Amino acid sequence: VSKDETAEAVRNRVIDGDVATTIKFDKAGKGNRPASDTGNLYFVIDRNSNDEFISFRVIQPTGSNSRACVTAVTIYGKDSEDSDWEVVKENVSIPNSDTAGSDSGEIDLKGNTAHTHRYIKVEITGWNTLSSSTTDMAEFYLMGYEE
Repeated sequence: VSKDETAEAVRNRVIDGDVATTIKFDKAGKGNRPASDTGNLYFVIDRNSNDEFISFRVIQPTGSNSRACVTAVTIYGKDSEDSDWEVVKENVSIPNSDTAGSDSGEIDLKGNTAHTHRYIKVEITGWNTLSSSTTDMAEFYLMGYEE
């Protein structure tokens, strides 16, 4: 968040229905991230409820850095701030991740288990290996049952 923006303004850009706005993650050794920081990048969603979710969807960025896309994620969940993260699904491949502006379609998370976590952690476990200093995601949607 820059000094001229609020956290709310940044959040609104992440899931705003506009593939031209993206969330960018610095790769190790790039931007403000030291080369020694080789851990995976992630973001956390507070859903404010424990409603069931069964899938997610990713829209890739367009523009000059459109091929610096996220190719895989691991999804975690937990029910309270004090509880430990539980793996929902590991290293899920993102379909169409090599195509600018592409939509992954609905990616199943349910399997044999219903997921109802309040907090969702999306850890980026794969990105294409271009020479760019960032990996980008234009949109991320967590989906539940339609009623």
